[in-house]
Amino acid sequence: MSLTQRLAPHQALRQLSQVTTRRHASHSSSSHASHSKAEGFSTGTYLTLLAVPTGYLLWSFSSSAEAVSNPFTRYIASYSSWRRDWTYRNALHTDAVERAAHDSNLFKNSPSPNCVELKYPEAINGGSPYNVPAGHGSANLEHLVAFYKDKFIKEETEKIEKLKAKGEW
Repeated sequence: MSLTQRLAPHQALRQLSQVTTRRHASHSSSSHASHSKAEGFSTGTYLTLLAVPTGYLLWSFSSSAEAVSNPFTRYIASYSSWRRDWTYRNALHTDAVERAAHDSNLFKNSPSPNCVELKYPEAINGGSPYNVPAGHGSANLEHLVAFYKDKFIKEETEKIEKLKAKGEW
């Protein structure tokens, strides 16, 4: 009986794997002579050599005496219009801020009225009806109602006079 027959199958495989030798095919241990390829210039070299005179021609074309007729200058100038746009927008914004500041200053520094104009006279009696001492439950509003009636009549007559002056009445 041979050695591999007496061993278990996994041990036989282990022993066979230890016997195999490694081969190095990349070594040039053979007697064949390697042929060298004749190397020339690469494509990058030719592109670089072509770029130098092309760059000089473009530079001479772009630095001509007339900058207006130059297409490169016109192309670059087409993107410079944002300066005019932003100058215009900034002027509008500054004008609006100045007007707002003037209006704010006008409202803050105007004298406040000494009286409060009421939308409706019943607002005076709008308080709580509880804990009011006897005799003080509601104020006499006849003089207040008369004041607002006179004010309303006066405003209406002024409106009518203005409409008559315009010829619309």
